[in-house]
Amino acid sequence: MSMLRTLAAIAALTLSGGVAASAASNLPPLPARVTYETALEPVYFGSGDYAGTLNLNIGKDGVLSGFYRFDDVGTLRPVTGGLDGDHVWLDLGPDGPHIIGTFTDGKITGYTTYEGHQPYRFTATPEAAHL
Repeated sequence: MSMLRTLAAIAALTLSGGVAASAASNLPPLPARVTYETALEPVYFGSGDYAGTLNLNIGKDGVLSGFYRFDDVGTLRPVTGGLDGDHVWLDLGPDGPHIIGTFTDGKITGYTTYEGHQPYRFTATPEAAHL
């Protein structure tokens, strides 16, 4: 299946409510504020791995907000998003990548297109997991 079809399938599941699984066991007590170390890596080839920090507020209603900073730039970008079960979407700034993915075992894993529409894998791991 092509990456575009995969992304479309993830988007359709996210928008329709898809899997009725609950993310309750994956989440800290809500509302919560979590800091993640992130990586944005090309799926197929090319250069352009990006590391960053995501400061995320997770509301009881599934609304996500906060700030994102690419490590090599330093500018804070506002983050908006949503969480429905274990499906998640994030916008990293008004002109940044739109990420669609899942929230599993406290981590966010998703995909986006970035840098000329090349597919990228996004991962966000809570900082506490690195202690």
